Formats: sequence, structure tokens, C-alpha cells
Amino acid sequence: MPELLLTSSQSKLINELSHFSLAGKNLLIITGSAGTGKTFLLTQIIKRMTKSYRVCSPTGRSAQILREKGVKDAVTIHSMLYSYDRSTEVDDSDNIITYFKMKGNNDPEDTFYFIDEASMISNEYSSNDSLRFGSGYLLKDLLEFIDINVSNNRKIVFIGDNAQLPPVNSNFSPALSIEYLSLLQPQFFVSNFQLNEIVRQVGESGIVLNANSIRDQIVEKSFDFMKLEFNHPEFIDLPPEEIIYQFVNHFTEDPQNVVMLAHMNSSIKLYNDAIRERLGLPQHLSENDRIIVVRNNMMYGVFNGQMGEIKYVSENVEKRRVTLKRSAPVVLKFRNVAIEFTNETGKPFQIEALVLENLIYSGNPQLNTNEYSALWRDFRNRYRDLTNKPKELAELAVNDPYLNALQIKFGYAITVHKSQGGEWKNVFFDFKSNINHKTENYFRICYTAITRARENLYAISAPSQNDFEMLT
Repeated sequence: MPELLLTSSQSKLINELSHFSLAGKNLLIITGSAGTGKTFLLTQIIKRMTKSYRVCSPTGRSAQILREKGVKDAVTIHSMLYSYDRSTEVDDSDNIITYFKMKGNNDPEDTFYFIDEASMISNEYSSNDSLRFGSGYLLKDLLEFIDINVSNNRKIVFIGDNAQLPPVNSNFSPALSIEYLSLLQPQFFVSNFQLNEIVRQVGESGIVLNANSIRDQIVEKSFDFMKLEFNHPEFIDLPPEEIIYQFVNHFTEDPQNVVMLAHMNSSIKLYNDAIRERLGLPQHLSENDRIIVVRNNMMYGVFNGQMGEIKYVSENVEKRRVTLKRSAPVVLKFRNVAIEFTNETGKPFQIEALVLENLIYSGNPQLNTNEYSALWRDFRNRYRDLTNKPKELAELAVNDPYLNALQIKFGYAITVHKSQGGEWKNVFFDFKSNINHKTENYFRICYTAITRARENLYAISAPSQNDFEMLT
């Protein structure tokens, strides 16, 4: 690619990487705001690579976007790190846990590892009640897998935007922090490079201009009011009466390239219900419904945040009434469906699954404590004769269709957190939030949401200066 297509800072980074490749440093952090061309630059770097390299990203959606933009061999971090060689045990709390082991690393000793969307990588302990990957610490596992040491010349390049939302339960992005990485791995020689020039054509976009205005306020810790400009055709202040109409128009024309984002789960449910009503869908789950997986499910091979389309829905609902010790009985509702997903290489695949309907129609992002307890109680009730045989019980739990029922929600509207790593041509974003608008967290939520849009951002209830003055 001719050098003249690169910005000045992009050209400097290409040179920096040449020195990084030869010098004693082994970890480089590349940060840049929306419109600085991080993904484009990654494609250019890979074209110039003469050594072995791997490219990965935290989610299947973000890995797929990389492939669509020319990084053909991008995969998820999980698929690079973890084996499907799994074991199942009963822990001290009588929970049945499935463990996924780390893979061995047979890459050449001078391999480069490019890790995109690194702001999403957590080093907080992560484990749901039945699945555990490696040590449970994703960043730790990643660094252990790459295994930089004095006997090899492996290099890590973390790429990301440190103005986006940090990982859940974190107040910063550890993979983009020189200080944190240096403390975590003292043997690392860490350097960083910030892309600070907006690509000229992209810089004219109202989406990029507004996103970077918010980013500047985050950097300056200036949260008195949010500076938004609506004098750009691609950044649209949408009247309330047009929200559902406009969304459904876009969805009907190109369902893969539109999404509704909001911060509050209550808003997500309202939007999903209104959109489905406008589409003429029945109240219950229906063929052609868009759904999103909200809990990893290894029995079906699908993951939290993965979006799919319903292809078949059984007319029959199976109800299982479960009695709990200290609360009212819970009625669990199951239905057989077929869902089409896209894998991380962009190929569609279809699964037949049992879904748990209790979660689909509720306003909650996940099962409540009683529903989750009822799932386990129902499982144990069906195998009472194995109560004192934990190994046999654990083996049965891995493939039990009810215990492993797929947990999904409608996916027309999703939370900003669920949208991370993805992008759509048309994004509808509701700025309303139940947190203080004059905080860094709120500004990061808005920045992350706006930067999911490629072509048009439809702003709903966008804050004005008056709104912020009312909070004073």
C-alpha cells in the first residue's frame, strides 16, 4: 500500500514497529480514538510482516469485523487459548463446574501477537456458576500462553481505545496500562504509541467529530455538560415518535446492519417489545426473531453476546414446577427451537436447542436467584439416586438439556456493554441512563455507543446543556 495513504502518525507507527521488532522491548500498546484508522493500520502492518504472527480479539463479533476488513485469519482470544478438552468436577459448595484447559503453544519463538479491542480484556476473576476457562483470569492466561521469556523473541501488540468502557467490574483497561502490565510482568519492556490524527475523510463525519469531542472531555475530566453537534447528516437527533418507525424501516431493509443501544435494561425490554410489535411478531418467541445469547453454553457451542436468528419454534412449552426450601415454587418453561448463528470465520451454522423461556420475556438481564436455584434443584431431583456419587452426577450435568438450556434475550435492542467489539451501519442510541450524567462512566458509555456506528447514529433523548445544568 503506498505510503501516501497513511497519516503522519500511522507512518511513524510503521517505523516504530520496525524498531520494536529488532529492539529489546517485547510489548507495545497502540491506542487511538475513533477515526484514527487502527484496523486499517493493522491490515497494513500484517501485509508487511515477514515473521510468524497471530491476530485475535475478545469476541466473535469483533474477530469477524477484523476478517471483513481484511484480517482473514483473526480469531477470538478464547479459541486461541483454550482447549475443548474439558473436565467436570463438584466444588466445595456442591456446584458442578466444567473446566476448560489451556492449550499448549507451539508457535515459533519469534511470533508476533496482535490483540485487537484490548480495552475489553479483563484481569478480574471471571467464572459463572458452571464454566471456568483456564485460571479464570483472561489477561493472565493470555500472557502465560504467549510466554515471553529470555529464551524467545515473541512480541505482543495490544491495540485499543482507552476511552471506551473498561471490562465489567474494572475501572480501567489493564491491557492498555503500561503501569499495570509492568507490575504484572516485571520482565516486560513495555512501550506505547498513540495514534492522534483522524483520517481526513473520516474526520468529516459527525459521528467521529462527536465521539472525539466526548473523548476529549474524558481525557480532560470535564463532565459539566456533553458537547454534541447535530449539524451533520449522519448524526441525527431523532424525535420520540419516529424511533420505532425508523428502526423498523432500517431493519426491514438490512437486518444485519442496525441495532438499538441503551444503558438501562428497562429500556432494552421496552424497545424490544415495541420493535417486535411493529414487526407484527406475536408476543412469544417466533421464527425470524433476532436473539442474543446472554450466557456461555458449551453444550451448544455458543457464547455470551453472540447474536442469532430464530428459524424454528416448537408450539409446545414444557413446564417444570420446582419446589424450593425458602421461597415460593418456581415454574421453569422450556421450548425447542432452531437458531442460526455465524461462527468466528463468518460461516453460518444452525443449532437445535432447548431454550429457557423465563428469561426471554423478563426485564432482567439474567436469571434471578430463585430461577437459577430451581434449575439445579430440578436436575438433582431427577437424579436423586446419584446424590452421593458426585463424579457420575457431574458427568450427567455436562449434557443435561434442561440444566444447559440456552439462555437468550430478544436482540433488536441490546445494552452498550453487549455491543462492545461490534459495529453496525445504523445505530440507534438512547442517551437516557439511571447514573449521574456528569460522570466519567456516563461519558464512556456514550462514547462507546456512538463509536459502534459506521454510517448513521440516531440519537434518542440526547442531553442538552440545560439537562446538565439541572443536575448542578
